[in-house]
Amino acid sequence: MRRIGNTPILKEKEIKSLFDNPKKVSSDSFVIFYKNSNERKIAFTVKRKDYKNIVMRNKMKRILKSLFLTNEKIFPDNYNYIFIANKNILNKNFDQLENELFNVITKLK
Repeated sequence: MRRIGNTPILKEKEIKSLFDNPKKVSSDSFVIFYKNSNERKIAFTVKRKDYKNIVMRNKMKRILKSLFLTNEKIFPDNYNYIFIANKNILNKNFDQLENELFNVITKLK
């Protein structure tokens, strides 16, 4: 099973089921959809219709992945997560993004 850090990646069926009545928290740079689960799993995405350039979409996903990896331990274990990046993620440095993440995680708990 593919993993990011110690967290498995969501499969396609799990992603579709997560979008049935998910909870949502957002910041200026990203949105997190989450739903109760018996173990933590994660996925990262960027809306294709908003960003036609694959290079930029991949860069945004890499930023989200590194943000998650450095702060993996603060996420509650009993949820599945989908991170969706916004274009503002490219205009901020890593410290600003971490502060946004901490604010979003406090809303989660």
